[in-house]
Amino acid sequence: MKYLFYTFLISSILTVSSCIKDELTKPAEVTFQFLIDNEQLDGKFMDFQSGTIVVKEIGFEGYRETGEDVFFTSDFDSAILADLGNGTTSELIRFDIPQGIYQHINLSIEIDSTIQDPSLTLNGIYNSVRNGQIPVIFEFDYHEILNLNPEPGHGKAKIVLNKDIPTTAVTLISTGFLFQIANSRMLESAEITQREGESVIVISKDVNQNIFNLIVNRLGNSFTVLFN
Repeated sequence: MKYLFYTFLISSILTVSSCIKDELTKPAEVTFQFLIDNEQLDGKFMDFQSGTIVVKEIGFEGYRETGEDVFFTSDFDSAILADLGNGTTSELIRFDIPQGIYQHINLSIEIDSTIQDPSLTLNGIYNSVRNGQIPVIFEFDYHEILNLNPEPGHGKAKIVLNKDIPTTAVTLISTGFLFQIANSRMLESAEITQREGESVIVISKDVNQNIFNLIVNRLGNSFTVLFN
């Protein structure tokens, strides 16, 4: 009788263990989105509402409280253009990631330019003391790998992926932080370029290089990722 009881107990434990393992392998749907965080840290003399970023590859390292750790790299057919104004992408970026509670995630986002688009473009307005509102175009035309550690979304204590609840991983670029070092004195003396018959302040590797060099040093720290 005891033998039968022990056999039943061991069998039950193995069944429960197998069920838990099966649950941890079930995929949760995670969609990636890219947006501007336009909060200004010092005043409101610059305002950014649109832009694009070219995503070439995404690498994921996830460490779960229970279950095996998760590692993968995206396999895009071609680079994906993300609209930072409305969050849309030229191709949907969606992954099935094993569900569970994630203690820590390392995310690498590789960006690069294409023939048509710089790696990162930001379009804004500078409120000039002398000239009124002037369009500002920031162009980053280099290959870059952004190494980021995602955080739980607002009101959440942990990153929890659930097979029954779709998750959105929102990558935000803080224009307030990125351009905080570009004060009004620099912008008032910036070179003004003509584009399509309009006067604009272009900040790139070729135009207004002094401002560009200051800004790009802050680029990596301007990004955050929230798992909502």
